[in-house]
Amino acid sequence: MTLNFITNSNKEKVLIQTTHSYVKAYHSIIHQYKELSEVIFTGLLNFTKVDERLYKIQTKTFNQKEKIRQELYLQTIKRFNLLKKKKS
Repeated sequence: MTLNFITNSNKEKVLIQTTHSYVKAYHSIIHQYKELSEVIFTGLLNFTKVDERLYKIQTKTFNQKEKIRQELYLQTIKRFNLLKKKKS
C-alpha cells in the first residue's frame, strides 16, 4: 500500500512537472509569434510608408486618393499573399 502511494505521488509530480514544461514552451512559442507578427506588421507599414501617405491623402482630390489607395494596395497585396501562403 505504501509503495503504491509513493508511485502515485511520483506520477503526480512527474505529470505536474511535464505540464509546467509544456505551458512554459507554449507561452514561449506564443511570445515568439507575437514578436514576429509585430515585426512583420511594422516592417510592412514602414516599407510602404502608409502613415505618410494617409497624412497626405487628406488634402487630395477623389481621383488622387483612389490612385494612392491603388498604389498602396498593389505594394502590399504581394506581401500579404506571400504571408498567407507561408501560413498554410
